[in-house]
Amino acid sequence: MPRPLTNSVSAVERLAAEVRDLERRVQALEERALEKPALESRTRETDSRAVEAAAVLQLPGWLSTGLVPLLGTAILGIGGAYLLRAIAESGMVPRAVAVAVAVVYAGLWLFRSGHQRPEREQAGVVYAATAGFIFLPMLWEATVRFKVLEPRLTAALLISFAVAAAALAWTRNRSALLWVTILPAAIAALVLVVTTGELTPFTIALLAIAAMVETAAVRDRWLGLRPVVALLADLGVWLMIYVGALPQTPGIYRPVTRAAAVALAFALPGIYAASMGCRTFLLRKNATLFETGQTALACILAVGGTLRLMEHHAPLGAFCLLGAAACYAVAFARLAAERSEARNHYAFGGYGLALLLTGSALLLPGPEAGLLWSGFAVAGMFAAARISSPRSSRALAAHAAICLVAAALVSGLFKYGWLAMTTTELPELAGLPPVLLWMQAAAVLCYAACFAARTSTWPRLVAASLAAYAMLAFSVTMVGPHTWAAPAAMSRLATARTVVMCAMALLAASAGGRWRRRELVWISYAMIALVTLKLIAEDFHQDSPTALAIALLSYGTVLVLAPRLTRSAPAGVHSTAEKRS
Repeated sequence: MPRPLTNSVSAVERLAAEVRDLERRVQALEERALEKPALESRTRETDSRAVEAAAVLQLPGWLSTGLVPLLGTAILGIGGAYLLRAIAESGMVPRAVAVAVAVVYAGLWLFRSGHQRPEREQAGVVYAATAGFIFLPMLWEATVRFKVLEPRLTAALLISFAVAAAALAWTRNRSALLWVTILPAAIAALVLVVTTGELTPFTIALLAIAAMVETAAVRDRWLGLRPVVALLADLGVWLMIYVGALPQTPGIYRPVTRAAAVALAFALPGIYAASMGCRTFLLRKNATLFETGQTALACILAVGGTLRLMEHHAPLGAFCLLGAAACYAVAFARLAAERSEARNHYAFGGYGLALLLTGSALLLPGPEAGLLWSGFAVAGMFAAARISSPRSSRALAAHAAICLVAAALVSGLFKYGWLAMTTTELPELAGLPPVLLWMQAAAVLCYAACFAARTSTWPRLVAASLAAYAMLAFSVTMVGPHTWAAPAAMSRLATARTVVMCAMALLAASAGGRWRRRELVWISYAMIALVTLKLIAEDFHQDSPTALAIALLSYGTVLVLAPRLTRSAPAGVHSTAEKRS
């Protein structure tokens, strides 16, 4: 049966209403989608404005961390110290009482600096600096101006202040505290040395501070403070030695006993040698450039000061020889085989060589010391040929070359060679001192040992040069007086020297080319250069045409043959030592 019309109309109306409602919802969603980007852009703009406003109002870091209030607190503390000073000057309390209160007052600031929380490390540094600003000027005034403190008591207070600061820095692991406490304390000690004239107590204070810093360095702490404190300690010890060695002590300085000066001078290398030994043996670290140089400088100050202060040098020489033996034992028995400690090996070996030369020079006269050093050079060069360690072999060969040069200096070999090449009155070979003949033999033996040793070029060059120099001098001595013995033989003697030098140049060129030895080739060309200068300076000024002709013929022969001789060896000829090196 068909539905009524009214029912159909009502259904259409409801459907139309639902469609209109759906259209409104879709339109609302579209409007929201269009408004969202604009809202986001307005939000971002608002946020950026807020950030800019916050940046304008934000304080710098050094203000936001509270540094200005800390500085204000420090100034208040220093103001309190000046209040104590004013009370002491007014006479309201005895000055000694005021000084004692100031010491306690500075100690409280130092104690406060070491007990700050880790996040307040900046406050600890400021408070420690405040303690230093209060304590150190007060010590100076109480000692120099008011004469309340004795210099010994002042030095003891300085050491106590440094120890307290070091203890706080050590327990809290705050090395920044040291730069504002220990370093000013060391500077104050040096200033008090100059202003009071009291050398001994304040030098002891400097050495105590240096020992404290080096003790911490053994544990790898406070390494940056070491060079500055070492420099101050060196200056203090040097000033004490300089004043103590003067014939008359200047008016401002108190006299220093020479025994005390020597003891303090040797305390300086003792501190740094002990620190270096602990770091190299206990911590197994390579010696740094600072440690090597500072220990050497301290030893130079100690030995040089003792030479100036003491009249008898035999005890110092014996002490140096004992130190040389200890250093060589450490270098060649303990450190030679360890690849990681090459720098330590060379450092201790260098100390041993320096002590050996110094000690033997103090105990023996020049020629006898030269004999000892040349014997050590020969023994060292042959030992270098037999040692299996390349590092020890090179080090011993270098030491042997240095000893050979030192022996030539003190034995008179250089002076004798110069006279043989310049004077007209040549000595007889039979009348020469035996030490000169031994020096020639030692140089030849050292160069012979170089062929089997793992040496670098310069020890071989040193040995070969000294051997050639000695052979040239002795050859001129033998040839000159006996070849032309006429009274007017000046030109003939000059020619004889030229001929000998040319023969030596050819011999060196031939040996260098045959055995492929660079040092012999260099000596050959050096000899040619000397002959050239000699012809200009001496031979062309003589009166004998015959003598000049012989000299020129010899010189021309060398110029022609020497380059050929250096290339005359077969390509496969090489010495064993050259292959190894």
